[in-house]
Amino acid sequence: MDYQADYRGYKEYMNSLYSLIKNNHKSSFGDLSYYEKDALYSVSRDEFWEDVGIIATALHIEGIGKGDTVAIVSEPSVYWMMMDMAILSLGAISVPMFSNISEANLEFQMKDADIKYMFVQDGWDKVSKYARDMNLVITKGIDTSLRNSVRYEDFINIKPKNINTHIDDDDIATIIYTSGSTGMPKGVELTHKNLITQVLDISEILNLKAQDKALSFLPLAHVFERTVMNFYMYSGVHIYLINDIDSIGKRIKEINPTIMTTVPRLLEKIYDKINIGIKEKGAVSKTIASICIKRARSKNPNTKNSFIDGICKKLLYTKLQKIFGTDMKYIVSGGAKLRDDLHKFYLNAQLPLYQGYGLSEHSPVVCTNYPKNNRYPSCGKPLKSVEVKLSDKNELLVKSPSVMKGYHNMDNIIKDGWLGTGDIASIDKDGYITIVSRLKDLCKTSTGKYINSAYLELELAKSDYIEYVHLIAENKKFVSAIIFSEENPEKIQSAVDNLNKTLDQSSKIKKIYISKKLPTVENTMLTPSMKIAKKIVEDVYTKEIEKMYTK
Repeated sequence: MDYQADYRGYKEYMNSLYSLIKNNHKSSFGDLSYYEKDALYSVSRDEFWEDVGIIATALHIEGIGKGDTVAIVSEPSVYWMMMDMAILSLGAISVPMFSNISEANLEFQMKDADIKYMFVQDGWDKVSKYARDMNLVITKGIDTSLRNSVRYEDFINIKPKNINTHIDDDDIATIIYTSGSTGMPKGVELTHKNLITQVLDISEILNLKAQDKALSFLPLAHVFERTVMNFYMYSGVHIYLINDIDSIGKRIKEINPTIMTTVPRLLEKIYDKINIGIKEKGAVSKTIASICIKRARSKNPNTKNSFIDGICKKLLYTKLQKIFGTDMKYIVSGGAKLRDDLHKFYLNAQLPLYQGYGLSEHSPVVCTNYPKNNRYPSCGKPLKSVEVKLSDKNELLVKSPSVMKGYHNMDNIIKDGWLGTGDIASIDKDGYITIVSRLKDLCKTSTGKYINSAYLELELAKSDYIEYVHLIAENKKFVSAIIFSEENPEKIQSAVDNLNKTLDQSSKIKKIYISKKLPTVENTMLTPSMKIAKKIVEDVYTKEIEKMYTK
């Protein structure tokens, strides 16, 4: 594949992401709705772009221009989106930050990106100590006594002007900081070309219509949802923003969206709730539902449905489908690998689930399943402009116009245009990519045995009693695990014993430490993308780990 030629085919579009979306012939995008408490508010596309123009003018007056870095510290909101587009329209660099970011990561990112300008809507308690040193701090819903601070409402109290800024498609549009699950974050430099290519590639396989409704609840500071949001705006759909994850079920019933993106953790929680509901049913109903669920978790989704599957659909699957509303056409899962049994479950229950795969360094989508091209257990086929191959270690390598410019303030790791993903994969004869594990998930014990830690963690996480698992094996004489759960220790040990029965001697988990203190983003043991921060967990439980290997 000549991926450069594919990108040249896109050159009819403007060089900046802002211009691509704003000037799209599909009428830009529909209304953008959001909730404040229980009230629903909407902003029309004309109001959105008018406010973006005002914000851009105000930023320009303050001296913000090409190459300047501007931090956005906020939960997802219409103001987040308008600020982002205004920054990009000036050729400046948008640096999104999670409002619940850890102190260490925040300090690192502020210095690494040389932040002198900030928009803050949430997380003021964390960023306030840096505000005094900023050239300008724009706040929404936050009052400060700082001379360099201005309220958003006062900041935009001006008339917009046309600002002519030349933006090359290779200019940096944003710096996205990785979650830092194994150490300090890395600043991923993404260009306008990177982001534009993603929007256009996704549009090739998901053809949304003006009447479609998109539900968005994942953090916009994460590149996955941010790219999806760019695609929604380009496609002209009505977007619904939700900040309260606990209200998703209620909002789905109110909105009846046609598309949503999610992470495996939410799909796991929905599955757990389904099981809890079944346990509360009468004996007959519980037996029937349990048989159907067992069928859904075990059947190969690539095989034809049988008479039994038709019965299960009538008795249970149709009811499960209503959890996601009456109009859902696309449930796209990304951010991490979905457990195989749950992947089977959702596909066999005939829900429109499509697993994809990507990484921040690729803006992020590399491949995804989509209608009429949905194969278990794969993450789908590469996007149009993406070329893939496997290294001699079966690491997935990618080359495309979506590959990052590089890591901010770090040496270039891209060799001849190829980016090493760090993931071991397989590619079948039809081009479907299946992620096997992380290269770093292959731990080598002190006895020379290789252990697939990701596999063991996923298998243990199948237990209803276990929230999170961190496996320890690298350079150790046996395998141990930190298990996070508020349940009875006997139930946890039973889950470990059952798994051990299926493993060879070298992979068996010999010792465990059970922590009732669950990992969260706030205590830094969970990354903003809901993954275990492995290095931090090992630092927090250093003594407990030592005891497991000295007793």
